[in-house]
Amino acid sequence: MLDNLLEGLFGAIVGSAIVAFTAYLGFKLTRRTVKHGSHDQAAELMLRLDHVFVEHPQLRGLISEEATLASDDPVLEHARFRAATELIADTLEGILDRLALGEYDADDAKSWRDYVHETYTRSPQVRDLVARKPDWYPTLVAQEKVPTGDDKAKARGTPEGKKELLGTHLVGDLWSPKILSTEDARHLLQDVAVAVRVNIKELVVVPFANAGLTAIAVLAESHMSLHTWPERGYVAFDLFTCGPSVDSSAVASVFESAFGAARLHLRELRRGPDVAPPFSERTPDVPGEHLYPGATTLERLDSVHQSIAVLEVPGLGRVLALDDVIQVAELDAYVYHELIVHPALCAHPNPQAVTIVGGGDGHALLEVLKHPEVRSVRLLEHDDKVIGVAKASFKGVSAGFADRRVHVEIGDAMDLLKATTSPADVIICDMTDPVGQAARFFSGAFYRLAESRLGSDGILVAQIGSLHWHGDLIKECLLEARRVFPHVSLLAGAMASYHGAWWTFLVAGRSGDPRRAARQVELPTRLYRTEEHSWYFMPESIVLSLLGPLE
Repeated sequence: MLDNLLEGLFGAIVGSAIVAFTAYLGFKLTRRTVKHGSHDQAAELMLRLDHVFVEHPQLRGLISEEATLASDDPVLEHARFRAATELIADTLEGILDRLALGEYDADDAKSWRDYVHETYTRSPQVRDLVARKPDWYPTLVAQEKVPTGDDKAKARGTPEGKKELLGTHLVGDLWSPKILSTEDARHLLQDVAVAVRVNIKELVVVPFANAGLTAIAVLAESHMSLHTWPERGYVAFDLFTCGPSVDSSAVASVFESAFGAARLHLRELRRGPDVAPPFSERTPDVPGEHLYPGATTLERLDSVHQSIAVLEVPGLGRVLALDDVIQVAELDAYVYHELIVHPALCAHPNPQAVTIVGGGDGHALLEVLKHPEVRSVRLLEHDDKVIGVAKASFKGVSAGFADRRVHVEIGDAMDLLKATTSPADVIICDMTDPVGQAARFFSGAFYRLAESRLGSDGILVAQIGSLHWHGDLIKECLLEARRVFPHVSLLAGAMASYHGAWWTFLVAGRSGDPRRAARQVELPTRLYRTEEHSWYFMPESIVLSLLGPLE
């Protein structure tokens, strides 16, 4: 029983936690008499306790205040250990009570909560103590899944959607030609263990003929390893610990001391059965892959056409992704949708009938409905599940689709447009990237079809990609559109959520120049203003400079 108590309490106290709560509360130990336990047990306990005293002079000084505890008698030394454990329990009780009463200011409260959460994750005794006081800090209990005896799969105090975290994995890459000896490697891992407050149980270092080596430490909390390739100037490091975080800056300081001004890259991964892989986006025709490690998946499903996901992404807010490519992000949705709608509608003298090709996320629709002149909107979407997900996930979208002026048609947009008998004043092509069936809407065939379905003053607007990555596509679209329409210009806007950022829209008019506003209207918009209408269009000289001759 004493061994179990020792392991739990020492898991909680090793590290700066001892320094923090002993210095803060300043409890004084009193002499206690132990009337049970052998001298051998007491001596073993004292050896373990003294290991902690060596690392923590504050605790050593506190214990030394009671001269009566300074004795060679193992039973009295055992008493010293018992007194220290009671101090720990009293201190935690005091912290919990003070937090419950709100006696700490905001900074102190946060520090104590962080400390108790650290001990909570490392010590079953502390978890039991917190469980007996569930009201003092409810979110602390919520941060850990604590299995009950009745149902191991059921978590206690975990809010809906909270994921179980089993540990944190710190992975490092370092570029240095320095050759480490086996002792260097041993000391390096020992220093890291002290810096991040983990406990090494076994440490093995194996040298190789190329002067490289592998060092592996088995930790009480998991493992740590080091692998060196001095002939290639490279060192690999990893640390896995069963806790909510790792102090990567402390690890970096240890490596800086060992290797000097070498280049070091550390990254932290959350590990556990419920931790979803980071959202990864690979945009067509854009090199590389973009990872969003903090993204939370709110919904994911597969339709007959594509995968559909709604996520919360740090910095971007709520996001809609189709086939894992971001289509809408709360951060900058207004930029894209205001530009694809308002310049075209304001360039038309009386836009009563609007057709949206694609646009199942509903955001372009909401912008169209801001124009009181609009009497009907046809939305041609091939995937009804996109509409359903958007209505359930994004503010205002459901109301937009419920507007009496809106008519949704599900099917192939090209076929639906061909079957159109009534001309549209404005056609908005809000399609995904030109991959598969969507590629047809970036072609001369589509521009000819759209022109034939527009009224005499009709205007077509379509997104055509990034100036950085899709220059050839943009140039081809402009060339094809100019073979059909007398007036074709280019709009551009900054999209943080899209690869390539500098996004463009083709605007083509059957009669009037779309760069001139035909109406002055007040709109509830963030970016677009009719009085600055021409500002949103790129000057022809800049287009030619970026893309080359359009011929």
